[in-house]
Amino acid sequence: MLDKAIRLAGSNPTAQQVNLALGKIGQIDSPRGAWQFNQPRTPQQKWYLRRVQRDGRLLSNVLINELATLG
Repeated sequence: MLDKAIRLAGSNPTAQQVNLALGKIGQIDSPRGAWQFNQPRTPQQKWYLRRVQRDGRLLSNVLINELATLG
């Protein structure tokens, strides 16, 4: 994500230009699901309520409920 922001900020970017470019990257795919920075550059992502429970002999991370999108 930082490499994308630096690329968007142009050649010889300043820290402020990179920081502003972070808000322009758009959606990022990650292991926790898609997320993006909102206008003040705070991560905006869905939150999930999960429970670790037995699935046979293994423990599984089971989705209980999809919570709000925060950020």
